[in-house]
Amino acid sequence: MIKATIASRYGWSLNDINQMDFKQVMDFYRAANILQARENLLELNISDYPRMDKNNRRKFFNSIKRIATSNDNTPLTTTEDFAKFFERKLGNGG
Repeated sequence: MIKATIASRYGWSLNDINQMDFKQVMDFYRAANILQARENLLELNISDYPRMDKNNRRKFFNSIKRIATSNDNTPLTTTEDFAKFFERKLGNGG
């Protein structure tokens, strides 16, 4: 699964990946997961997120945030900030 993730993410062949040492492979694998989590945050579905109850909204956001910030100290928006953003986008206040 690790090599498949790397091959899919970066477009590398199995031969390319096999030439790397274990640490390099794991670094690229972790980076691929971080990039995917960040993309998921950006692609959050506006039509579903506002309909989630507060607890599920927080769990969903935090699960992605944990992955997206695993090697990065950049602060991300809170679930409350996301809720306010979506309320403004949907014209429901905020």
